[in-house]
Amino acid sequence: MNQIRNKMIALVLVSLTFIGCSQAAFNYDLKKSENSLLFSDGTKVEFSKNSIQKDWMERCVSNSYTIFDENSNFGKLFVESITLDSNCKWRGLAISSFKNNLEREVEDKNIEVVESFEKKNVSFRTYKVGDSYISLINIYDVTTEKFILDYSGKLYAKLLSFYDKSYVDKYGSEKRFTKTYNDSLVRKNIFYHYFYKEIEIVDKP
Repeated sequence: MNQIRNKMIALVLVSLTFIGCSQAAFNYDLKKSENSLLFSDGTKVEFSKNSIQKDWMERCVSNSYTIFDENSNFGKLFVESITLDSNCKWRGLAISSFKNNLEREVEDKNIEVVESFEKKNVSFRTYKVGDSYISLINIYDVTTEKFILDYSGKLYAKLLSFYDKSYVDKYGSEKRFTKTYNDSLVRKNIFYHYFYKEIEIVDKP
């Protein structure tokens, strides 16, 4: 009995450690009206007064928001944060769901991944859309997925250089994608089922 209890305590401690490390990479709370993003490398993104911020609700979601901003330091940015309830899960990889929704919204089904990096709990992608490029940062933990669509690629390159000192930005000076994306996976979930509620089946005696 003691062994089982010790294992359960150890599992909880490991989970808390993982959550703590993951959240250190990105800190923002729309409900607290903190008008900035803060990253673990010390980078702070201040949103303008004209940024478009929305909360989203869905039965599987405990907290979700989107932010669209023309940033003075990093250019055009789109942010989406989704925290699922504990009894819900993604239908596949969350970053793939975001890419699929991006393809639908910009009406280009041939978005190509030209650059891909995995650093701890952060995924970096550069997409080729037609003859232009756009960058995506995906920060995740046990229940939360945060997507940052970076039009200029400046924030992307800065954060990636923090994780990989040898990183060379090959696409920042190329033609950048400009069409506005300001959508939500939460809003579209009713149509495309990006995530779903798990149903617990109880056997009858």
